[in-house]
Amino acid sequence: AVVSTQSGHYGRVQLENVVRLRQYRVKWEERLATWRDLHTRQTTDKFTAFMSTPAITDCPDIKSISEMMKCELNGLMERRFNKLQTVRELKPPSYTCKAVLRWYEEVCQLSLTLENTHRRYVAKLAAVGDKVLVDCEAVADRMLETLQEEGVCSDSEALDLKNSHLMPLIEGWGARHKEKIIRLEKEFSDEAAKFKANLHLLYDFQNSAANIWTEYCSRVTAKNNELSALIKKCRLKHDEINQQLESALDMEMDKMRQDTNDIELKKHLSKATEALDEIAAAYTNFKRDMADVIKNYPDMISSELLTYSVKIRNHLGCVIEEEETVEEEEKDGKEEGEKRKKYR
Repeated sequence: AVVSTQSGHYGRVQLENVVRLRQYRVKWEERLATWRDLHTRQTTDKFTAFMSTPAITDCPDIKSISEMMKCELNGLMERRFNKLQTVRELKPPSYTCKAVLRWYEEVCQLSLTLENTHRRYVAKLAAVGDKVLVDCEAVADRMLETLQEEGVCSDSEALDLKNSHLMPLIEGWGARHKEKIIRLEKEFSDEAAKFKANLHLLYDFQNSAANIWTEYCSRVTAKNNELSALIKKCRLKHDEINQQLESALDMEMDKMRQDTNDIELKKHLSKATEALDEIAAAYTNFKRDMADVIKNYPDMISSELLTYSVKIRNHLGCVIEEEETVEEEEKDGKEEGEKRKKYR
């Protein structure tokens, strides 16, 4: 009976020890889990704080490239604007289609340089963004390695922690950076397309005006050539007549030098005087003929200038304004005339 009692007592003690050890084990596992959760949260918070530092949110390299891009693009845009303003210098008489085309090509070349520069800096921003993503992922890997070395988590648990908590922060930053680049490209692309369309309209406008001036110059040149031909024809006619009269005068002068008496000398002198009078009359006729040829030239040029003026005003859209002014003046004139009749 005593042995049985001792066995029962020993069994109860053993059971109590097992229960106590099990409770200790449960508490230890709970504390271990709490310790692991604490270290995991600390690592997650530490990485979150790292992703919120100015080195990431306001990356110095990205900021530096952005400022360099802004400075260089502003300089190129200023050069393009100054070249664009030189269109004011394209005016007669050096106003030709070639000059307009040369100006247009120079502006287009500056625009192309601007686009290439912007594209180059956008590529740099994208490359720096990729580097920041790689660096952030490397920091996350080092933090997870520390957790693994400390026995906080296993490889699979570290991978799950990385994919569930750390990578979303990295991917979020990458998405925001990519969105900024896309917005930057779209804004520049829209502005470039708008500028290109307006530049083409301006080129067409200037080229049409240059064509009008070139046409006017061609017509004036044709009139000048026509006048030169008439002047040449009139001069040749006069030269032929004058040559005949001077030949007759030379003959009379030769006869005068050969005369041996006063009668013959007076006779030939009279004929020489008549020849001189004929030469003078011929020059007078030549002067009159030349004046008749030239007197129409100012009217021809005025007519061409008027044609040019009408065409260029139509091109500039001024003709409607002028017609309205003329109509208003005519209307005012009629009203004034009716008032005078009324008072009379």
